[in-house]
Amino acid sequence: MGTCAAPAASRFESLPPADVPGGPIPTLGAHDPMERLLVPLATVLTAGSLAAQTSVSVPPQSPRSAIRFSYELSALPALWSQGGLGPVEVDTSVGGPAAGDGGPLTIGGRTFRSGLGTHATSAIAYDLDGSALAFGSWIGVDDAVGANGSVVFEVQVDGVVAYTSGLLTGADGPVHTGRIDVAGAHELLLVVRDGGDGAQDDHANWADATVFATTRPVGDGTRLRATRGDWEPVMPWPLDPIQAVLLDTGDLLTSASQQADGPGDDSPGAPHDGTRADLSDPATFGHTAVDHPTEEVFGAALARLSDGTLLAAGGFGGRVGSGAPIGQDQASRFDSAELAWIPAANGPLARWGASGITLGDGSLLAVGGVDGNTGRDASARFDGASWTELPGASLASWLDVG
Repeated sequence: MGTCAAPAASRFESLPPADVPGGPIPTLGAHDPMERLLVPLATVLTAGSLAAQTSVSVPPQSPRSAIRFSYELSALPALWSQGGLGPVEVDTSVGGPAAGDGGPLTIGGRTFRSGLGTHATSAIAYDLDGSALAFGSWIGVDDAVGANGSVVFEVQVDGVVAYTSGLLTGADGPVHTGRIDVAGAHELLLVVRDGGDGAQDDHANWADATVFATTRPVGDGTRLRATRGDWEPVMPWPLDPIQAVLLDTGDLLTSASQQADGPGDDSPGAPHDGTRADLSDPATFGHTAVDHPTEEVFGAALARLSDGTLLAAGGFGGRVGSGAPIGQDQASRFDSAELAWIPAANGPLARWGASGITLGDGSLLAVGGVDGNTGRDASARFDGASWTELPGASLASWLDVG
């Protein structure tokens, strides 16, 4: 979602002591629903009232907590967001799949100036940098869908669910989350799920969503990556990595087809006597070409044998008139020490798109695949030297092949 160029709006707020149960009670007035104005009251006692009392008892005053700022969440940058129908909208509702196609944030006839418009299923993540104290928001289904729509709102704080709204529909008015404790937290995750009946009309609003903090609560996500993960930028690769397998050395072997920009060439007369392959070290992402010189192993079953070498069984031999891939019966081993492909015994059946499974004894089980219009329901085992057909392990009763 976009980030507003202007700094987040803020204001001063004085909080009640931490031992006040439930925190502030939200209101729907001219002021922000979580803002309260503390007005000192002076009690004037007349001389007559004083005379009627033998003593005046003044209860001890609870210490006030430190003044803090409040920040509109829609004016803070999100780490990432995912909408269920188009992007998450800032200060407007979701209208459809395009950005900026919604209207005012309206719940139960009440319009809110700021907030986030979403559609189930959606999620929005923020790094509060450990400087926030509390979070609160009005929530509900946007009025644009009438009484339709059914959603559940959820607030997660550092991976722990801190609030769940229960089922809300378009017939419900705005509901407030109350004050949610986020003191010292880094990740704030706002989730909207569909109500169990699909996501039709599930326009959901986080209205007047507010974070209270001592300083601007914006982190760069660095402390979250170790536990939540993060995608690195897309990197160039020397070929289309249609297939990939991690070798015993820790290197990554990727392959395309005979062409670097596979899949395989299915034009009449096209050769199928080689495979473009690449070996990459994940530590440096350096690349070494390790092309197969004689066989096209695109679509082969891949698995490691007991000695750590990789076996590629089957491959691509073109297509029949219906477009179904033609399989191959070849088998090749890749020696990661010599960086070389070594021919192995051909399999009993030609296969394309088969699955390879390493068994407990280190042998390979080849399962499934096709050869033209013929499905391969027979399984076979390779022990490192020869193949054995396994008629008792047929997939005919499990799969609709052919």
